Amino acid sequence: MKSLVSLMVAVGLLIGTAFLPSPAAAQGQAGAKIAVLDSIVVRVRSKAGKSISKQLSTFRKALQKDAEAQQNKLRAARNELRLQRSLLSPEAMQARERKFQDDFKVAQRRFQVQKKALDKSRIDATKAFDEHLTEVLKALQKERNYDVILDKRPSVIFVSPAVNITKDVLARIDKRVQHISVKKPGTK
Repeated sequence: MKSLVSLMVAVGLLIGTAFLPSPAAAQGQAGAKIAVLDSIVVRVRSKAGKSISKQLSTFRKALQKDAEAQQNKLRAARNELRLQRSLLSPEAMQARERKFQDDFKVAQRRFQVQKKALDKSRIDATKAFDEHLTEVLKALQKERNYDVILDKRPSVIFVSPAVNITKDVLARIDKRVQHISVKKPGTK
């Protein structure tokens, strides 16, 4: 099904572009200057993008370590509960099981809150990166009089190296910003 949708999108793009003049003809007739950017390359290879990834990875590892410690603690509590099953009265056993379930729910909520905080930190850092990227693109557009700057993904199928500005944008974003601080999840 997914490949069918992809095929339909590709056919739609081909049919839609079949009626448009070629880029050379469009540039010659209307004088339109078009540039194409691979924003994913800029995000992954830029110094700021790498700094964001590194910080998020550190936070993710800490979250995972905390979650694993909590799981081990709960697993040990569950095993202790199983061992005490034959020693405790049914009422006492029921009370301990309720406490275990409460502890489990608290741990689950805590993990969800931490994950949500990590997602917010990622979104905030991405937003800060995008603001820098926008300023770089505005400057390039103004300097080179581009009428349109397209993102290579997912809609552009082929790009002539002559209109691909990814390397220029990458160099400028690195010159503009090398590091974007990612807020520690859960802090304001």
